[in-house]
Amino acid sequence: MTTLPEVQPLSTQEQTALAQLEGTIRDGWHGFVTVGEALLTIRDQRLYRAAHRTFGDYCEQIGRAHV
Repeated sequence: MTTLPEVQPLSTQEQTALAQLEGTIRDGWHGFVTVGEALLTIRDQRLYRAAHRTFGDYCEQIGRAHV
């Protein structure tokens, strides 16, 4: 059985960093969901088919384009 580490308090600096990072997550969540929905639509409607044989090929191409 694995023992979980003890809960440890955060310093004031760590609390501030955590609050900022959680704000970033909240702010970015909508964009993340929107991108996911767009990808699902492209996949489900096979909108990639004019230039790519598979959805995986399409994702690889757009992934390289945005790196």
